[in-house]
Amino acid sequence: MTEREQLVQTVRQSSDNLRSALQVIKAAADIRSSVLSTLEDQIRSTLPNGYDLLSYNMSEKQYSNIQIAMPGIQGICFSIEFQAGDHHWLIYGVKVRGSGFDLETRVRLDAAFGLGRRVSEHWPWHRRAELTEHIFPVAGDWRTSEQPWIEMAEGTLAQKIVDAAQAFREVLTAAGGGTA
Repeated sequence: MTEREQLVQTVRQSSDNLRSALQVIKAAADIRSSVLSTLEDQIRSTLPNGYDLLSYNMSEKQYSNIQIAMPGIQGICFSIEFQAGDHHWLIYGVKVRGSGFDLETRVRLDAAFGLGRRVSEHWPWHRRAELTEHIFPVAGDWRTSEQPWIEMAEGTLAQKIVDAAQAFREVLTAAGGGTA
């Protein structure tokens, strides 16, 4: 019997269990919102000197995002963003304000993190977040995965985000590239 089947069986054992489960289901959005509200402060307290949280716009809406400025790099920031609503289709990579992203930079990022994709001139390099990613091992669909919510509650997701920003900075500053 799977864990989910066991849960269903336990909930169906009594009216009180069912009532409690249904109340939790009704409160799911509020629970997620409460957990998500802690992430901004966690990121701010985890960022090393010189890094700056440019944007924290996380919600269930499409294109909700986090953007982090990296020291010594102007015009390019590390970003994570949901491409669909309801915490679905998370991507991570670099966003550009103005110019400053060239083919050499793309090649360096591809070599360091795997082949990236281009969404637009403002999203010149990104990858889909997946648990198997070595640089940013986070589930790409937060609707169905408990992992990011648990990591937020434990305070460890912020460190993953900051670690990824630092890894991007390291690649972008190699040989003086990536600055505008």
